[in-house]
Amino acid sequence: MTASSSNLAARKLSLIQLLSSTDDETVIAQIENIFEKVSWDDLSDEIKESIERGIKDANEGRKISFDEFLKKRRNR
Repeated sequence: MTASSSNLAARKLSLIQLLSSTDDETVIAQIENIFEKVSWDDLSDEIKESIERGIKDANEGRKISFDEFLKKRRNR
């Protein structure tokens, strides 16, 4: 086992221990949502339209870098 895989195993174990000790329904629900598989058909029409608008904007050159986005967010 390499050092990085050993570290990953330790982190997983730590998360399992934290999860098993919590009674917070919100935390459990959030973790369940992380692993829930969602397909395109599961999305609302509003979400699908928003995604399609974003793709269209990007394809037409209306986009900024992630760094520029972060700078704009910080300046709010």
